[in-house]
Amino acid sequence: MASRGSEPGGASTLLAVTLKRDAEQMAEIARILGELDIVVDGLSTLGATAAEAIVVRIPPDRVLEAVLSLNYHGFPEVRVYTPAAGTDVP
Repeated sequence: MASRGSEPGGASTLLAVTLKRDAEQMAEIARILGELDIVVDGLSTLGATAAEAIVVRIPPDRVLEAVLSLNYHGFPEVRVYTPAAGTDVP
């Protein structure tokens, strides 16, 4: 069963993944997370240029495996942002 990036009324966490080469890596990140049955929700760019970083919304209980898998596949710079208690990520 696939885990949704954000369920209505459910909490979510943001991952900011720094890109090393170009914006085409966004598809690679979606593929890596897809192999873990993590549905990429809210994929967007972050930074002055589109190739600096992307932001992915995922369920909080999938953060560890997502970060480890991205690191393993050559994305060493992954930052995790968790919303304050009682709030959700837009």
